[in-house]
Amino acid sequence: MMADADCDREKRLDIARWSIGGVNIVARGSVVPLMQWARPWRVSGKGLSNDSDKCIVDVQWMRKCPGAIETLFETHGAWSYGRVGRRRCFFYKAGERAEPIWLATFGRQPCCVKLCLNDRSFADTSKVTVADHPFCYPLSYLLVMQNVVAAGGLMVHAAAVKYNGMAWVLAGPSGAGKSTVARLLSRETAVEILSDDRVVIRMQDGFWRVLGTPWSGTGEHGKASGAPLGGFFFLSKLHHNRLRSLSRFEKLSRMMEVVGIPWYDGRLRDKALEACDNFLKTAPPGEFGFAQDDSVIPFFLEATRGEGVRNSGKGGILTRAGRPMQRLQCAGKGILDL
Repeated sequence: MMADADCDREKRLDIARWSIGGVNIVARGSVVPLMQWARPWRVSGKGLSNDSDKCIVDVQWMRKCPGAIETLFETHGAWSYGRVGRRRCFFYKAGERAEPIWLATFGRQPCCVKLCLNDRSFADTSKVTVADHPFCYPLSYLLVMQNVVAAGGLMVHAAAVKYNGMAWVLAGPSGAGKSTVARLLSRETAVEILSDDRVVIRMQDGFWRVLGTPWSGTGEHGKASGAPLGGFFFLSKLHHNRLRSLSRFEKLSRMMEVVGIPWYDGRLRDKALEACDNFLKTAPPGEFGFAQDDSVIPFFLEATRGEGVRNSGKGGILTRAGRPMQRLQCAGKGILDL
């Protein structure tokens, strides 16, 4: 995290830096609205983790779109993917308007990005807030996801908690209960919430590691830290607490619901699917069914007691030291056979 003096100095230089999920992002230009965003992830120039994973984003205002946009991939949400001339781009248009509200252009390898904001889209350009700024979401999210996927990792729609030195991932689509279970588990002082909505999972020294991100859910939980993977579960809201094993088909189909896959780019799409396959082979998930009350706290603590998963992406073999989850076959109301 940056010291306040470093933040003030970089504000005068119109530059800001973050390290998120092992990816370094540098914003230059009109970055004053960004200075308060994701402060725990802010770093100085010396704090950047690896220059090879660096994205540089030049932020500026535009009065006219630099060219006609050819839409290649439409999300019907906060962004679309396309092409302007020979450059690829992310952009957002509201309704049927001709010009985009924002446009981010880059080459085939998006390490140098030009983000243009349409100044006619804001009543007062000096009052653009973090909540309005497309850099904070979705652009920085997309850039981090692309870099993580290119490195063989995953961006996952999940809550993650750190307990006993291990990270436990509780994944699910919107409405699955990620923020709810994070809020309940946060009442236990020994549990640290890494995220309640999105996490990065990537290899480090041959083992899967979970990293918190600034893109939080309704609970607004997010930590600029991480831990080795202890276990990965898909959430299910129930009237009682249980752990359940999953078939191969269930693991794959539920993984597709929560992992960020850049379908718009064939090379990155294939890398993401390969990473999913590797992850499911080396750290097979189960289902974490939970009652939406405080009873989930002792259940979770018992489930994760011990050393957790010894995960490795090298040999495709997962061993569970002491198999601490087996104790729940007696204590819980479900079954687990991982």
